[in-house]
Amino acid sequence: MTGLLREWKAMRNGMKEGAYPQFVTGDRVEGELPVFIYHSIPAHAFRSHLEHLRRNNYIFLDSAEVLARLENASGFTDREVLLTFDDGLCDLYTAAYPLLKQYGMKAVAFVAPHWIGRDGLITWPQAIEMHQSGSIDFQSHGFTHRRIPVSFRITDFIRPALRTTRPWLLPMPEELFCGDSKPPWGTPLFQSSSCLSDAFQFLADPAWLRLCTETVERGGGRRFFRNPLWRRRLLKTAESFRSGISEGGRYETPNERNRRIRNELEQSKLSIERHLPGKNVTAFSYPFNETGEAAEQTLRELGYRLAFGGIGRPSSTADGSGFFRRISGDFVLRLPGKGRQRLGILVAAKAVNRIRFGHGY
Repeated sequence: MTGLLREWKAMRNGMKEGAYPQFVTGDRVEGELPVFIYHSIPAHAFRSHLEHLRRNNYIFLDSAEVLARLENASGFTDREVLLTFDDGLCDLYTAAYPLLKQYGMKAVAFVAPHWIGRDGLITWPQAIEMHQSGSIDFQSHGFTHRRIPVSFRITDFIRPALRTTRPWLLPMPEELFCGDSKPPWGTPLFQSSSCLSDAFQFLADPAWLRLCTETVERGGGRRFFRNPLWRRRLLKTAESFRSGISEGGRYETPNERNRRIRNELEQSKLSIERHLPGKNVTAFSYPFNETGEAAEQTLRELGYRLAFGGIGRPSSTADGSGFFRRISGDFVLRLPGKGRQRLGILVAAKAVNRIRFGHGY
């Protein structure tokens, strides 16, 4: 109950501060294109969203149409919407795509090419099929979508009980992150930030990492973690190395950071365009809704024209390109028209979903 109340208060405060588009709390769509974000959604729930949109004659845009509106300074009508999906999880293909085809509608999918074809995500043949159908407009979500270590402070370790279906959430050293094999137990996880923030990546000393993983191996592997004091032992081992020999690594230089950011953005664009015939990648969705000046400048240099992020920053199209804030797909049912849901019901449902599935449900 405490978690539910906290989520409720956070959304209520955001609405009071104007972080959400006007139609969420008001009665009309005024001056801002409603942009909705999904990660994963059951087919029955997505069908109800599409039914609401069709019943009330909403028009579905893709990124090219949004960009054309900006270039022509024609603005958006109060019956135009943009549906977006992040990450390319498998139910984009198994649940959302069939329904979009059935209803004759379309959406934008922001994907990180490094992960396509991995467990739980779509494959390139599936992406090609969706692209060729015209139902899914594929755009960039970075190449790896990863979190980077930004401090020597350890927040956790790779361990048997650590479960995530989204490996880009684990802030591991780069040489371990980019490999296809799973990192060994005992690998430290560090304080982190999005790889597209302005933060400098902490490059851990490989000897430090080996000391932690070898401690677990000598302690019996999985059996090591049965000891209730396992965390204290690993942290003590890590601290003895850092305080006795060095700081445990070094930080990137500004040039190294800028090259890493450029590679993240450039490789994503090139990979999507190489795999999807005729594709022109011009839109970008910020991983974790985090960005920085270096990433924004590089996006412009590489020809990205549209950017999408979270509710904390108002949409802006003043310079002919555009930043659009996105809100959860839960709020599709809040759009004006027949069958519009009460705000309290939607906020309560969203709060419950966050508690059950996390922010990326």
